Amino acid sequence: MKPSQPEQKHGGSKLPAGWVECCLGDILRVIRGVTYKKENAAAQEKDGFVPILRATNINDGLTFADLVYVPPTCVSQDQMLQAGDVVIAASSGSKSVVGKAALFKGEWRGSFGAFCYGLRPAPEMDAGYIADFLRTAQYRNYVSTVAAGVNINNLRREHIERFTFPLAPRPEQSRIVSEIEKHFSRLDAGVAALKRVGANLRRYKASVLKAACEGRLTAAWRAAHPNVEPASELLKRILRDRRRRWEESELAKLRARGKPPKDDRWKERYEEPRLPRPDALPELPTGWAYSPLDPLVAATNNAIKRGPFGSAIKKELFVSVGFKVYEQKHAIYGDFTLGEYYIDQHKFDELRAFEVRPGDLIISCSGTVGRTAIVPLGAQPGIINQALLKLTFDADVILARYFEIVFAAMLDTLLRQNVRGSAMANITGVKELKQIAWPLPPLDEQREIIKEVDRLFSLGDEVANDLGRVRRRATHLRQSILRNAFEGKLVEQDPHDEPASVLLERIRALRTPDAMQQVHASHQAARHKDPLRPSRTPRSTRR
Repeated sequence: MKPSQPEQKHGGSKLPAGWVECCLGDILRVIRGVTYKKENAAAQEKDGFVPILRATNINDGLTFADLVYVPPTCVSQDQMLQAGDVVIAASSGSKSVVGKAALFKGEWRGSFGAFCYGLRPAPEMDAGYIADFLRTAQYRNYVSTVAAGVNINNLRREHIERFTFPLAPRPEQSRIVSEIEKHFSRLDAGVAALKRVGANLRRYKASVLKAACEGRLTAAWRAAHPNVEPASELLKRILRDRRRRWEESELAKLRARGKPPKDDRWKERYEEPRLPRPDALPELPTGWAYSPLDPLVAATNNAIKRGPFGSAIKKELFVSVGFKVYEQKHAIYGDFTLGEYYIDQHKFDELRAFEVRPGDLIISCSGTVGRTAIVPLGAQPGIINQALLKLTFDADVILARYFEIVFAAMLDTLLRQNVRGSAMANITGVKELKQIAWPLPPLDEQREIIKEVDRLFSLGDEVANDLGRVRRRATHLRQSILRNAFEGKLVEQDPHDEPASVLLERIRALRTPDAMQQVHASHQAARHKDPLRPSRTPRSTRR
Protein backbone atom coordinates (compact mmCIF):
# COMPACT_ATOMS: atom_id res chain seq x y z
CA MET A 1 0.00 0.00 0.00
CA LYS A 2 1.33 3.43 -0.95
CA PRO A 3 1.66 5.92 1.87
CA SER A 4 -0.79 8.81 1.65
CA GLN A 5 0.39 12.33 1.00
CA PRO A 6 0.74 15.12 3.60
CA GLU A 7 -2.38 17.11 4.35
CA GLN A 8 -4.64 14.19 3.45
CA LYS A 9 -7.90 14.25 5.35
CA HIS A 10 -8.30 11.86 8.25
CA GLY A 11 -11.65 11.49 10.06
CA GLY A 12 -12.87 14.76 8.53
CA SER A 13 -9.69 16.71 9.47
CA LYS A 14 -6.49 17.43 7.56
CA LEU A 15 -3.34 15.76 8.81
CA PRO A 16 -0.38 17.98 9.63
CA ALA A 17 2.66 18.16 7.37
CA GLY A 18 4.92 15.19 7.96
CA TRP A 19 2.03 12.82 8.84
CA VAL A 20 0.53 10.12 6.62
CA GLU A 21 -2.42 7.78 6.71
CA CYS A 22 -1.77 4.07 6.72
CA CYS A 23 -3.52 0.90 7.79
CA LEU A 24 -2.92 -0.52 11.25
CA GLY A 25 -1.75 -3.68 9.51
CA ASP A 26 1.15 -1.69 8.07
CA ILE A 27 2.65 -0.96 11.48
CA LEU A 28 1.74 -3.95 13.65
CA ARG A 29 1.09 -7.68 13.63
CA VAL A 30 -2.15 -9.22 14.87
CA ILE A 31 -1.48 -12.34 16.95
CA ARG A 32 -4.26 -14.81 17.67
CA GLY A 33 -5.10 -15.77 21.23
CA VAL A 34 -4.34 -19.08 22.91
CA THR A 35 -6.83 -21.91 22.42
CA TYR A 36 -7.09 -24.71 24.95
CA LYS A 37 -9.47 -27.40 26.13
CA LYS A 38 -11.41 -26.47 29.21
CA GLU A 39 -10.57 -29.75 30.93
CA ASN A 40 -6.85 -29.02 30.57
CA ALA A 41 -7.03 -25.55 32.13
CA ALA A 42 -6.80 -24.64 35.81
CA ALA A 43 -8.49 -21.81 37.70
CA GLN A 44 -5.62 -21.56 40.18
CA GLU A 45 -1.90 -21.05 39.63
CA LYS A 46 -0.22 -24.34 38.80
CA ASP A 47 3.47 -25.13 38.54
CA GLY A 48 4.68 -24.84 34.95
CA PHE A 49 1.34 -23.61 33.62
CA VAL A 50 1.06 -20.30 31.74
CA PRO A 51 -1.37 -17.64 33.00
CA ILE A 52 -3.86 -16.40 30.40
CA LEU A 53 -5.57 -13.01 30.23
CA ARG A 54 -9.19 -12.76 29.14
CA ALA A 55 -11.42 -9.91 27.94
CA THR A 56 -12.46 -9.20 31.54
CA ASN A 57 -8.82 -8.34 32.32
CA ILE A 58 -8.90 -5.41 29.90
CA ASN A 59 -10.12 -2.23 31.55
CA ASP A 60 -8.42 1.19 31.73
CA GLY A 61 -5.28 -0.93 31.89
CA LEU A 62 -4.59 -4.64 32.25
CA THR A 63 -5.51 -6.40 35.48
CA PHE A 64 -4.06 -9.74 36.53
CA ALA A 65 -6.73 -11.29 38.75
CA ASP A 66 -9.16 -14.11 37.87
CA LEU A 67 -6.81 -15.73 35.36
CA VAL A 68 -6.86 -19.10 33.63
CA TYR A 69 -3.75 -21.31 33.67
CA VAL A 70 -2.96 -23.62 30.73
CA PRO A 71 -0.19 -26.12 29.91
CA PRO A 72 2.82 -24.52 28.19
CA THR A 73 2.27 -26.78 25.16
CA CYS A 74 -0.85 -24.70 24.37
CA VAL A 75 1.16 -21.48 24.04
CA SER A 76 3.54 -20.69 21.20
CA GLN A 77 6.58 -18.49 21.76
CA ASP A 78 4.99 -15.82 19.57
CA GLN A 79 1.90 -15.73 21.81
CA MET A 80 3.87 -14.86 24.93
CA LEU A 81 3.29 -11.19 25.66
CA GLN A 82 6.14 -8.79 25.11
CA ALA A 83 6.55 -5.27 26.48
CA GLY A 84 4.77 -2.89 24.11
CA ASP A 85 2.12 -5.40 22.99
CA VAL A 86 -1.48 -4.22 23.06
CA VAL A 87 -4.11 -6.73 24.23
CA ILE A 88 -7.52 -6.26 22.64
CA ALA A 89 -10.90 -7.92 23.31
CA ALA A 90 -11.98 -9.57 20.06
CA SER A 91 -15.26 -11.21 21.02
CA SER A 92 -17.96 -10.43 23.57
CA GLY A 93 -21.69 -10.35 24.05
CA SER A 94 -21.32 -6.71 25.05
CA LYS A 95 -20.56 -3.99 22.50
CA SER A 96 -18.91 -1.98 25.25
CA VAL A 97 -16.34 -4.77 25.79
CA VAL A 98 -15.42 -5.87 22.27
CA GLY A 99 -12.54 -3.80 20.94
CA LYS A 100 -11.33 -2.61 24.35
CA ALA A 101 -7.56 -2.42 24.36
CA ALA A 102 -4.75 -1.88 26.86
CA LEU A 103 -0.98 -1.61 26.67
CA PHE A 104 1.17 -4.36 28.17
CA LYS A 105 4.26 -2.94 29.88
CA GLY A 106 6.16 -6.18 30.34
CA GLU A 107 5.87 -6.54 34.12
CA TRP A 108 4.37 -10.04 33.90
CA ARG A 109 4.92 -13.35 32.11
CA GLY A 110 1.92 -14.84 30.36
CA SER A 111 -0.36 -14.80 27.33
CA PHE A 112 -3.97 -14.09 26.32
CA GLY A 113 -6.97 -16.21 25.40
CA ALA A 114 -8.76 -17.00 22.16
CA PHE A 115 -11.31 -14.21 22.61
CA CYS A 116 -8.48 -11.66 22.51
CA TYR A 117 -5.85 -10.51 20.06
CA GLY A 118 -2.33 -9.38 20.73
CA LEU A 119 -1.22 -6.40 18.65
CA ARG A 120 2.55 -6.28 18.30
CA PRO A 121 3.70 -2.89 16.96
CA ALA A 122 6.78 -2.63 14.77
CA PRO A 123 9.87 -1.84 16.90
CA GLU A 124 10.11 1.56 15.16
CA MET A 125 6.71 2.59 16.62
CA ASP A 126 5.87 4.01 20.03
CA ALA A 127 3.46 1.34 21.31
CA GLY A 128 1.78 3.87 23.60
CA TYR A 129 0.84 5.94 20.54
CA ILE A 130 -1.10 2.99 19.12
CA ALA A 131 -2.65 2.10 22.48
CA ASP A 132 -3.84 5.70 22.94
CA PHE A 133 -5.37 5.74 19.47
CA LEU A 134 -7.39 2.63 20.37
CA ARG A 135 -9.11 4.69 23.08
CA THR A 136 -10.52 7.28 20.67
CA ALA A 137 -14.22 7.64 19.92
CA GLN A 138 -13.36 7.26 16.22
CA TYR A 139 -11.98 3.77 16.83
CA ARG A 140 -14.78 2.79 19.24
CA ASN A 141 -17.42 3.86 16.70
CA TYR A 142 -15.69 1.83 14.02
CA VAL A 143 -15.66 -1.27 16.23
CA SER A 144 -19.36 -0.85 17.06
CA THR A 145 -20.12 -0.86 13.35
CA VAL A 146 -17.95 -3.71 12.07
CA ALA A 147 -18.19 -6.07 15.07
CA ALA A 148 -21.97 -6.02 15.55
CA GLY A 149 -23.54 -9.48 15.81
CA VAL A 150 -26.86 -11.00 16.81
CA ASN A 151 -25.70 -12.46 20.12
CA ILE A 152 -21.89 -12.14 20.05
CA ASN A 153 -19.91 -9.19 18.73
CA ASN A 154 -16.76 -10.27 16.90
CA LEU A 155 -13.80 -8.15 15.81
CA ARG A 156 -11.95 -9.98 13.06
CA ARG A 157 -8.26 -9.72 12.20
CA GLU A 158 -8.99 -7.89 8.93
CA HIS A 159 -11.10 -5.32 10.80
CA ILE A 160 -7.99 -4.32 12.74
CA GLU A 161 -5.48 -4.58 9.91
CA ARG A 162 -7.53 -2.48 7.48
CA PHE A 163 -8.40 0.33 9.88
CA THR A 164 -7.06 3.72 8.74
CA PHE A 165 -4.53 5.15 11.13
CA PRO A 166 -2.92 8.63 11.38
CA LEU A 167 0.83 8.04 11.49
CA ALA A 168 2.92 10.79 13.05
CA PRO A 169 6.72 11.09 12.86
CA ARG A 170 8.38 8.85 15.44
CA PRO A 171 9.67 11.64 17.77
CA GLU A 172 6.27 13.31 17.69
CA GLN A 173 4.59 10.03 18.67
CA SER A 174 6.56 10.04 21.92
CA ARG A 175 5.76 13.69 22.55
CA ILE A 176 2.07 12.99 22.02
CA VAL A 177 2.11 9.98 24.36
CA SER A 178 3.85 12.01 27.05
CA GLU A 179 1.37 14.89 26.73
CA ILE A 180 -1.64 12.55 26.83
CA GLU A 181 -0.22 10.88 29.94
CA LYS A 182 0.20 14.27 31.62
CA HIS A 183 -3.38 15.37 30.88
CA PHE A 184 -4.87 11.98 31.74
CA SER A 185 -2.99 11.83 35.04
CA ARG A 186 -4.65 15.07 36.06
CA LEU A 187 -8.05 13.77 34.98
CA ASP A 188 -7.42 10.48 36.82
CA ALA A 189 -6.70 12.42 40.01
CA GLY A 190 -9.91 14.40 39.57
CA VAL A 191 -11.99 11.30 38.90
CA ALA A 192 -10.47 9.57 41.94
CA ALA A 193 -11.54 12.55 44.04
CA LEU A 194 -15.04 12.29 42.57
CA LYS A 195 -15.17 8.61 43.49
CA ARG A 196 -14.24 9.50 47.06
CA VAL A 197 -17.04 12.07 47.13
CA GLY A 198 -19.42 9.44 45.71
CA ALA A 199 -18.39 6.96 48.41
CA ASN A 200 -18.90 9.65 51.06
CA LEU A 201 -22.32 10.38 49.57
CA ARG A 202 -23.31 6.70 49.88
CA ARG A 203 -22.13 6.74 53.50
CA TYR A 204 -24.09 9.96 54.04
CA LYS A 205 -27.31 8.36 52.79
CA ALA A 206 -26.69 5.26 54.89
CA SER A 207 -26.17 7.43 57.98
CA VAL A 208 -29.40 9.32 57.25
CA LEU A 209 -31.32 6.03 57.03
CA LYS A 210 -29.74 4.75 60.24
CA ALA A 211 -30.56 7.97 62.07
CA ALA A 212 -34.14 7.78 60.81
CA CYS A 213 -34.62 4.23 62.13
CA GLU A 214 -33.12 5.11 65.49
CA GLY A 215 -35.27 8.20 65.96
CA ARG A 216 -32.36 10.64 65.90
CA LEU A 217 -33.78 12.66 63.01
CA THR A 218 -36.95 13.45 64.95
CA ALA A 219 -35.66 13.91 68.51
CA ALA A 220 -36.63 17.60 68.51
CA TRP A 221 -40.05 16.78 67.05
CA ARG A 222 -40.76 14.27 69.86
CA ALA A 223 -39.78 16.83 72.48
CA ALA A 224 -42.27 19.28 70.94
CA HIS A 225 -45.07 16.67 70.71
CA PRO A 226 -45.15 14.77 74.02
CA ASN A 227 -48.86 13.82 73.87
CA VAL A 228 -48.79 11.71 70.70
CA GLU A 229 -50.27 8.22 71.12
CA PRO A 230 -47.36 5.74 71.57
CA ALA A 231 -46.90 3.13 68.88
CA SER A 232 -47.24 0.41 71.52
CA GLU A 233 -50.82 1.51 72.27
CA LEU A 234 -51.59 1.68 68.57
CA LEU A 235 -50.31 -1.87 68.12
CA LYS A 236 -52.35 -3.17 71.06
CA ARG A 237 -55.51 -1.66 69.58
CA ILE A 238 -54.79 -3.05 66.12
CA LEU A 239 -54.08 -6.52 67.50
CA ARG A 240 -57.26 -6.46 69.60
CA ASP A 241 -59.33 -5.45 66.59
CA ARG A 242 -57.80 -8.18 64.44
CA ARG A 243 -58.39 -10.84 67.07
CA ARG A 244 -61.96 -9.70 67.48
CA ARG A 245 -62.61 -9.88 63.72
CA TRP A 246 -61.00 -13.33 63.56
CA GLU A 247 -63.18 -14.61 66.40
CA GLU A 248 -66.32 -13.21 64.78
CA SER A 249 -65.41 -14.85 61.47
CA GLU A 250 -64.55 -18.23 63.05
CA LEU A 251 -67.72 -18.22 65.17
CA ALA A 252 -69.83 -17.50 62.09
CA LYS A 253 -68.18 -20.43 60.26
CA LEU A 254 -68.79 -22.82 63.15
CA ARG A 255 -72.45 -21.84 63.40
CA ALA A 256 -72.89 -22.11 59.62
CA ARG A 257 -71.67 -25.74 59.86
CA GLY A 258 -74.15 -26.39 62.65
CA LYS A 259 -71.39 -26.79 65.24
CA PRO A 260 -71.70 -23.87 67.69
CA PRO A 261 -68.87 -24.00 70.29
CA LYS A 262 -69.61 -25.31 73.78
CA ASP A 263 -66.63 -23.49 75.36
CA ASP A 264 -63.80 -21.08 74.45
CA ARG A 265 -61.17 -23.64 73.48
CA TRP A 266 -61.66 -22.85 69.77
CA LYS A 267 -60.19 -19.40 70.46
CA GLU A 268 -56.80 -21.03 71.17
CA ARG A 269 -56.34 -21.64 67.44
CA TYR A 270 -55.65 -17.93 66.92
CA GLU A 271 -51.93 -17.27 66.29
CA GLU A 272 -50.87 -14.05 67.96
CA PRO A 273 -48.07 -12.27 66.00
CA ARG A 274 -44.84 -12.47 67.98
CA LEU A 275 -41.58 -10.56 67.83
CA PRO A 276 -38.56 -12.55 66.62
CA ARG A 277 -35.78 -12.64 69.23
CA PRO A 278 -37.28 -9.88 71.44
CA ASP A 279 -34.45 -10.00 74.02
CA ALA A 280 -31.77 -9.02 71.48
CA LEU A 281 -33.36 -5.78 70.29
CA PRO A 282 -31.75 -2.38 70.94
CA GLU A 283 -33.65 0.24 72.90
CA LEU A 284 -36.02 2.50 70.96
CA PRO A 285 -36.97 6.16 71.54
CA THR A 286 -39.91 7.01 73.77
CA GLY A 287 -43.19 6.33 72.01
CA TRP A 288 -41.75 3.76 69.61
CA ALA A 289 -42.29 0.01 69.62
CA TYR A 290 -41.02 -3.05 67.80
CA SER A 291 -43.53 -4.87 65.64
CA PRO A 292 -43.57 -8.11 63.69
CA LEU A 293 -44.53 -7.77 60.05
CA ASP A 294 -48.08 -9.17 60.22
CA PRO A 295 -49.68 -6.29 62.18
CA LEU A 296 -48.19 -3.77 59.74
CA VAL A 297 -49.86 -5.12 56.61
CA ALA A 298 -53.51 -5.12 55.66
CA ALA A 299 -55.67 -7.83 57.24
CA THR A 300 -56.09 -9.77 53.98
CA ASN A 301 -54.67 -13.03 52.71
CA ASN A 302 -52.77 -11.34 49.89
CA ALA A 303 -51.15 -8.46 51.78
CA ILE A 304 -47.70 -10.12 51.48
CA LYS A 305 -47.21 -11.89 48.18
CA ARG A 306 -44.31 -13.09 46.02
CA GLY A 307 -45.06 -13.17 42.28
CA PRO A 308 -46.28 -16.38 40.63
CA PHE A 309 -43.69 -18.96 39.57
CA GLY A 310 -43.56 -21.64 36.91
CA SER A 311 -45.99 -21.65 34.03
CA ALA A 312 -48.43 -19.12 35.52
CA ILE A 313 -47.38 -16.27 33.21
CA LYS A 314 -45.45 -17.72 30.29
CA LYS A 315 -44.67 -15.31 27.47
CA GLU A 316 -47.07 -17.08 25.14
CA LEU A 317 -49.89 -15.93 27.44
CA PHE A 318 -49.10 -12.25 26.89
CA VAL A 319 -51.43 -10.04 24.86
CA SER A 320 -50.94 -6.61 23.28
CA VAL A 321 -53.55 -4.86 25.43
CA GLY A 322 -54.81 -5.87 28.87
CA PHE A 323 -53.62 -5.96 32.48
CA LYS A 324 -49.98 -5.06 33.01
CA VAL A 325 -47.33 -7.50 34.25
CA TYR A 326 -45.00 -5.52 36.52
CA GLU A 327 -41.36 -6.58 36.41
CA GLN A 328 -38.11 -6.08 38.27
CA LYS A 329 -37.28 -2.95 36.25
CA HIS A 330 -40.29 -1.18 37.78
CA ALA A 331 -38.73 -1.60 41.22
CA ILE A 332 -35.24 -0.71 39.97
CA TYR A 333 -36.18 2.45 38.07
CA GLY A 334 -39.39 3.43 39.86
CA ASP A 335 -41.00 4.15 36.48
CA PHE A 336 -44.34 2.39 36.16
CA THR A 337 -44.86 3.52 32.56
CA LEU A 338 -42.15 1.05 31.47
CA GLY A 339 -43.01 -2.46 30.33
CA GLU A 340 -44.67 -4.21 27.45
CA TYR A 341 -46.18 -7.39 28.89
CA TYR A 342 -49.93 -7.73 29.44
CA ILE A 343 -52.40 -10.49 30.26
CA ASP A 344 -56.08 -10.74 29.40
CA GLN A 345 -59.06 -10.49 31.77
CA HIS A 346 -59.33 -14.26 32.21
CA LYS A 347 -55.69 -14.65 33.27
CA PHE A 348 -55.89 -11.57 35.48
CA ASP A 349 -58.89 -13.01 37.33
CA GLU A 350 -56.97 -16.27 37.78
CA LEU A 351 -53.95 -14.42 39.24
CA ARG A 352 -55.78 -11.68 41.14
CA ALA A 353 -53.98 -12.67 44.36
CA PHE A 354 -50.87 -11.04 42.82
CA GLU A 355 -52.59 -7.78 41.92
CA VAL A 356 -50.89 -4.52 42.89
CA ARG A 357 -52.70 -1.30 43.70
CA PRO A 358 -51.58 2.30 44.29
CA GLY A 359 -49.77 2.55 47.63
CA ASP A 360 -48.40 -1.01 47.52
CA LEU A 361 -44.65 -1.46 47.92
CA ILE A 362 -42.87 -3.73 45.47
CA ILE A 363 -39.42 -5.25 46.20
CA SER A 364 -37.06 -6.92 43.70
CA CYS A 365 -36.20 -10.41 44.94
CA SER A 366 -33.69 -11.82 42.45
CA GLY A 367 -30.68 -10.55 40.55
CA THR A 368 -30.63 -6.91 41.66
CA VAL A 369 -32.06 -7.66 45.09
CA GLY A 370 -33.73 -5.21 47.43
CA ARG A 371 -34.71 -2.37 45.11
CA THR A 372 -38.07 -0.88 46.06
CA ALA A 373 -40.79 1.34 44.62
CA ILE A 374 -44.26 2.44 45.72
CA VAL A 375 -47.03 1.94 43.15
CA PRO A 376 -48.23 5.44 42.26
CA LEU A 377 -51.73 6.74 41.72
CA GLY A 378 -52.74 6.23 38.12
CA ALA A 379 -50.63 3.11 37.60
CA GLN A 380 -52.22 0.62 35.23
CA PRO A 381 -54.05 -2.29 36.88
CA GLY A 382 -51.88 -5.38 36.84
CA ILE A 383 -49.98 -8.11 38.68
CA ILE A 384 -46.37 -8.70 39.72
CA ASN A 385 -44.13 -11.35 38.14
CA GLN A 386 -41.94 -13.89 39.95
CA ALA A 387 -39.05 -11.45 40.48
CA LEU A 388 -41.10 -9.17 42.75
CA LEU A 389 -42.63 -9.20 46.22
CA LYS A 390 -45.51 -6.87 47.04
CA LEU A 391 -46.68 -5.54 50.40
CA THR A 392 -50.03 -3.92 51.08
CA PHE A 393 -49.83 -1.97 54.36
CA ASP A 394 -52.42 -1.05 56.96
CA ALA A 395 -52.41 2.74 56.58
CA ASP A 396 -53.66 3.16 60.17
CA VAL A 397 -50.42 1.56 61.44
CA ILE A 398 -47.59 2.30 59.04
CA LEU A 399 -46.93 4.39 55.94
CA ALA A 400 -45.47 2.63 52.90
CA ARG A 401 -42.78 5.27 52.46
CA TYR A 402 -41.66 4.89 56.10
CA PHE A 403 -41.40 1.12 55.67
CA GLU A 404 -39.38 1.67 52.49
CA ILE A 405 -36.95 3.83 54.50
CA VAL A 406 -36.56 1.22 57.23
CA PHE A 407 -36.19 -1.56 54.68
CA ALA A 408 -33.38 0.38 52.92
CA ALA A 409 -31.62 0.91 56.25
CA MET A 410 -31.75 -2.82 57.03
CA LEU A 411 -31.05 -4.08 53.51
CA ASP A 412 -27.31 -4.80 53.86
CA THR A 413 -27.88 -6.87 57.01
CA LEU A 414 -30.86 -8.62 55.42
CA LEU A 415 -28.85 -9.58 52.34
CA ARG A 416 -25.84 -10.81 54.31
CA GLN A 417 -28.06 -13.09 56.37
CA ASN A 418 -30.54 -14.29 53.77
CA VAL A 419 -29.40 -13.99 50.16
CA ARG A 420 -29.41 -17.34 48.40
CA GLY A 421 -27.72 -18.40 45.17
CA SER A 422 -24.18 -18.25 43.83
CA ALA A 423 -24.87 -17.36 40.19
CA MET A 424 -27.76 -14.99 40.92
CA ALA A 425 -28.68 -13.37 44.22
CA ASN A 426 -32.14 -14.35 45.41
CA ILE A 427 -34.34 -13.95 48.46
CA THR A 428 -37.60 -15.81 48.82
CA GLY A 429 -39.13 -12.68 50.33
CA VAL A 430 -41.83 -13.38 52.89
CA LYS A 431 -39.86 -15.57 55.30
CA GLU A 432 -36.95 -13.12 55.55
CA LEU A 433 -39.18 -10.12 56.21
CA LYS A 434 -41.08 -11.98 58.93
CA GLN A 435 -37.83 -12.65 60.79
CA ILE A 436 -37.28 -8.94 61.38
CA ALA A 437 -38.55 -6.83 64.27
CA TRP A 438 -39.55 -3.54 62.63
CA PRO A 439 -39.06 -0.27 64.57
CA LEU A 440 -42.43 1.49 64.60
CA PRO A 441 -42.91 5.16 65.57
CA PRO A 442 -46.32 6.86 65.93
CA LEU A 443 -47.95 7.73 62.61
CA ASP A 444 -47.37 11.47 62.97
CA GLU A 445 -43.69 10.87 63.65
CA GLN A 446 -43.49 8.59 60.62
CA ARG A 447 -44.66 11.53 58.51
CA GLU A 448 -41.98 13.74 60.05
CA ILE A 449 -39.30 11.09 59.40
CA ILE A 450 -40.37 10.84 55.75
CA LYS A 451 -40.18 14.61 55.38
CA GLU A 452 -36.69 14.80 56.93
CA VAL A 453 -35.27 11.86 54.98
CA ASP A 454 -36.61 13.21 51.68
CA ARG A 455 -35.18 16.66 52.47
CA LEU A 456 -31.74 15.31 53.33
CA PHE A 457 -31.75 12.93 50.36
CA SER A 458 -32.63 15.79 48.01
CA LEU A 459 -29.45 17.57 49.14
CA GLY A 460 -27.47 14.41 48.42
CA ASP A 461 -29.19 14.04 45.03
CA GLU A 462 -28.08 17.54 44.07
CA VAL A 463 -24.48 16.59 44.87
CA ALA A 464 -24.87 13.31 42.94
CA ASN A 465 -26.19 15.18 39.90
CA ASP A 466 -23.23 17.55 40.07
CA LEU A 467 -20.88 14.55 40.27
CA GLY A 468 -22.54 12.98 37.25
CA ARG A 469 -22.10 16.16 35.22
CA VAL A 470 -18.42 16.39 36.20
CA ARG A 471 -17.81 12.72 35.32
CA ARG A 472 -19.41 13.21 31.91
CA ARG A 473 -17.29 16.31 31.38
CA ALA A 474 -14.17 14.31 32.29
CA THR A 475 -15.11 11.69 29.67
CA HIS A 476 -15.63 14.40 27.06
CA LEU A 477 -12.31 15.99 28.01
CA ARG A 478 -10.49 12.69 27.49
CA GLN A 479 -11.97 12.33 24.03
CA SER A 480 -11.17 15.96 23.24
CA ILE A 481 -7.53 15.40 24.26
CA LEU A 482 -7.33 12.26 22.13
CA ARG A 483 -8.98 13.92 19.16
CA ASN A 484 -6.56 16.83 19.30
CA ALA A 485 -3.63 14.43 19.72
CA PHE A 486 -4.39 12.46 16.56
CA GLU A 487 -5.19 15.55 14.54
CA GLY A 488 -1.75 16.92 15.37
CA LYS A 489 -3.06 19.69 17.62
CA LEU A 490 -1.87 18.52 21.05
CA VAL A 491 1.87 19.11 20.60
CA GLU A 492 3.87 21.25 18.19
CA GLN A 493 5.32 19.72 15.05
CA ASP A 494 9.08 19.82 14.62
CA PRO A 495 10.13 20.36 10.96
CA HIS A 496 13.38 18.54 11.72
CA ASP A 497 11.53 15.27 12.54
CA GLU A 498 11.85 12.51 9.98
CA PRO A 499 8.54 12.46 8.00
CA ALA A 500 6.15 9.64 8.80
CA SER A 501 6.23 8.57 5.14
CA VAL A 502 9.91 7.65 5.51
CA LEU A 503 9.16 5.82 8.78
CA LEU A 504 6.37 3.90 7.07
CA GLU A 505 8.58 2.82 4.17
CA ARG A 506 11.26 1.63 6.59
CA ILE A 507 8.70 -0.41 8.59
CA ARG A 508 7.40 -1.98 5.39
CA ALA A 509 10.91 -2.80 4.26
CA LEU A 510 11.64 -4.53 7.57
CA ARG A 511 8.49 -6.64 7.12
CA THR A 512 9.70 -8.39 3.97
CA PRO A 513 9.97 -12.20 4.31
CA ASP A 514 13.77 -12.11 4.62
CA ALA A 515 13.73 -9.36 7.23
CA MET A 516 10.95 -11.06 9.21
CA GLN A 517 12.94 -14.31 9.20
CA GLN A 518 15.91 -12.50 10.72
CA VAL A 519 13.70 -10.91 13.40
CA HIS A 520 12.13 -14.29 14.20
CA ALA A 521 15.57 -15.88 14.54
CA SER A 522 16.72 -13.20 16.97
CA HIS A 523 13.55 -13.63 19.05
CA GLN A 524 14.08 -17.38 19.16
CA ALA A 525 17.66 -16.93 20.41
CA ALA A 526 16.44 -14.58 23.14
CA ARG A 527 13.78 -17.09 24.19
CA HIS A 528 16.32 -19.89 24.59
CA LYS A 529 18.29 -17.69 26.96
CA ASP A 530 15.16 -16.89 28.97
CA PRO A 531 12.92 -19.99 28.81
CA LEU A 532 9.16 -19.74 28.99
CA ARG A 533 7.86 -19.66 32.53
CA PRO A 534 5.18 -17.62 34.30
CA SER A 535 6.35 -15.18 36.94
CA ARG A 536 4.71 -13.84 40.07
CA THR A 537 1.52 -12.01 39.09
CA PRO A 538 1.30 -8.27 39.83
CA ARG A 539 -2.08 -6.86 40.77
CA SER A 540 -2.42 -4.54 37.77
CA THR A 541 -0.67 -2.25 35.35
CA ARG A 542 -2.21 0.80 33.80
CA ARG A 543 -1.41 2.99 30.86
